[in-house]
Amino acid sequence: MQPIWCSALVAFDPFGDRDTRGYLRNKLATNDPALVRQLEAHAFAANVPAALSHLRSRSGLDYLDIQATHRILFQSVYPWAGQDRAVLAPNTAISRGGMNDLFAHPADVRRAAEYALSLGGDRKTMRSRPGEVFGALAYAHPFLDGNGRSLLTVHTDLAARAGFHIDWSAIAKPEFLEALTKELQRPGSAMDELVGRHIKMGRSRSSAPWASSWRAAEARRRLPLRKARLIDVTMRASSSAPLTVISTGRKT
Repeated sequence: MQPIWCSALVAFDPFGDRDTRGYLRNKLATNDPALVRQLEAHAFAANVPAALSHLRSRSGLDYLDIQATHRILFQSVYPWAGQDRAVLAPNTAISRGGMNDLFAHPADVRRAAEYALSLGGDRKTMRSRPGEVFGALAYAHPFLDGNGRSLLTVHTDLAARAGFHIDWSAIAKPEFLEALTKELQRPGSAMDELVGRHIKMGRSRSSAPWASSWRAAEARRRLPLRKARLIDVTMRASSSAPLTVISTGRKT
């Protein structure tokens, strides 16, 4: 079985302008896979506290909060951050490993995400089936990129509302990907067994315990100095922009 959510960037070009505007129109207009991965990691590490703060401020979560989370995390990388596949690629389905039905159709991403939030918003369900809730979020796959980090951020908040956290740092990435692939093929089959072994009661002392391997400083050290400076410039240039969920008109 071919696990989904592999970290390698493939020839994915839903806009049809990758050669001139870079992978998914990233703000550096680069097609360098290593640089794109580091841009995403740097942005995530820098912005995840703000994303979690936004989620904690909400009395309950809805689809606009998922969009807001993605925008807060990745607005320094992608100008379309916060917009979903229904807007950006309404006629493009996502296929991984030869499987065409792992993720929701673009027209159904909001409905799928809202279903996942309805599961996760119930404390009893979230405590007993946290892996299934994550699988439901993953099935929605709302965005062209950045789904994993965005949905883990949302799931972390749902878990905190239910009075626990998951020690994601104790789960190896290949194990996580394999279980998630099985979960998407058969909901309720694999993720609960995996995450159930790593549930801790109460909130985590770390704002994002599963993000330890994606530290901004670590990401910068693995890049040539010139590219690291480009990341800093991109981050500064976007930091003054208002956090508005594009296409919804709702400010976060």
